[in-house]
Amino acid sequence: MVRQTIAIRGQPRDGYPAIPISEVVVDIFNEEQLSQHFLCEINALGQVPVLESKWLEKPIADSVDITHFLAERYPSLIPVSHNEQITKLLNDLHALNYFSLSFSGREYVAEGLKQSVIKRLAGEVSPRYRDALTFKLGV
Repeated sequence: MVRQTIAIRGQPRDGYPAIPISEVVVDIFNEEQLSQHFLCEINALGQVPVLESKWLEKPIADSVDITHFLAERYPSLIPVSHNEQITKLLNDLHALNYFSLSFSGREYVAEGLKQSVIKRLAGEVSPRYRDALTFKLGV
């Protein structure tokens, strides 16, 4: 959904520079989202997408929040005349659970991620990473 938002964003609001966006692939099938760097520095939820930049106070780690952030700077994404309807539809769309859409009937995928977190917790990890893993396990 964020990729689509980026693709159709149009021209930036007057007075704003265009936001250069480059995609960094996080290989969730090889558990890159469980790495210490990702959980401790990028997104404690261990989920993608995430919008990260030096000019952001902290990464934006929610699809709908990323969309709204971009829409503030690219007004053609949510024209004022349709703001209420588009915002409702965006919120409804983003409320769909990723796991239920992508892994329906394959609960073993979620269980596999859980076991990966447990395995990492059993190893030698820093206290900060241990806290991040414990939080992810709760997610």
